[in-house]
Amino acid sequence: MAWHSVLGHESVLEQFRSLIQQKRLAHAYLFVGPEGIGKRLFAVTLSQALLCENRQDDSFTPCQSCPGCRQVAVETHPDFFMVRKPKDKHELPVELFIGRREQRGREGLCYQLAIKASRGPHKIAIVDDADYLSHESSNALLKTLEEPPPGSLMILIGTHPQLQLATIRSRCSIVYFSPLNQKHIATLLRQHHGVDDSDQAALFAALGEGSVEQAIAFTDENIRLFRKTLLETLPQITNVGKNPEQRLQTGNKRNHETTLAALTFARKTLAFVESAGSESVKQHQHARILIRFCIQFYRNTLWNISAGSSQPIMDSLQQNAVSVLSDHMTRAQDILGATDRLIELIERCLEAETHLNRRVHIALTIESLIDDLSTLSP
Repeated sequence: MAWHSVLGHESVLEQFRSLIQQKRLAHAYLFVGPEGIGKRLFAVTLSQALLCENRQDDSFTPCQSCPGCRQVAVETHPDFFMVRKPKDKHELPVELFIGRREQRGREGLCYQLAIKASRGPHKIAIVDDADYLSHESSNALLKTLEEPPPGSLMILIGTHPQLQLATIRSRCSIVYFSPLNQKHIATLLRQHHGVDDSDQAALFAALGEGSVEQAIAFTDENIRLFRKTLLETLPQITNVGKNPEQRLQTGNKRNHETTLAALTFARKTLAFVESAGSESVKQHQHARILIRFCIQFYRNTLWNISAGSSQPIMDSLQQNAVSVLSDHMTRAQDILGATDRLIELIERCLEAETHLNRRVHIALTIESLIDDLSTLSP
């Protein structure tokens, strides 16, 4: 897990290299950026570099072979701690930070960090899934962030600063990670995720829009089949809006075929989400994937209408769907009205994504979204 495995974040790497050489490393960092772009890998490699037993003072490269490097890799180093959301939980429970009720303050991450380092000057903690810190867990972290133990380093990993409490943000140095470029994602798909065909890897990388996690989703045949259904259905059920004269003549009533198609699509969508299994965490992952597909489709349609021939890379399925909706949009109203309408549709999808992040009921979120996409009046 040396630095050559950390693709696409050279500027962040140089930033930390300089901070360490100048001995100006902060006590807490908040890593933010899209999911699946290597923030966790960077944090772990940084931990190895700081805990490496063979590292020279002027070097920033972990040797990968000493006990320190190997133990960080498997999370057994006595001065390295990884906290992540349990698979059966919706949030990071406070017990991970300050211990179980009967052991409160005598176990957990905050207690472990307060103990003197065993084998060097640093104790390092990575809080993965920091977007899922509960209010109680965030407050439990505050004392450690306000009064960090000597030599301690805490790295919180999330997607956006605004998903953290202001008190957490203010006590961390925020580091922004950019989406990966398509070349890097295609390389990772071929090397680690079983995509042997280079053209297919390039297409999945383009559709992934900078996220390895989203690109990996395309390797799942069930997800590809659902995306096909989505792209065939959305152009037909989307309420494209009407110009004032058309609205006066027809009103805002949906026709029977559109209503039936929207109901059928809602059932298929819920079946897709439930196909992830009984675990709500996996169902949330599927729900987020379908919402990202919707956002991508409407955004590409907006691009097609407003930017003409200059378009992002799309496969034939998406190109056909975008062409159909673009035609519906421009026949219903002028370019400016169509553009405004697509922005409203994208904002509604983003709102649904926010609801999922806030743990609103999945079925309610999905059904409400599909109903609004097909009925929402401009």
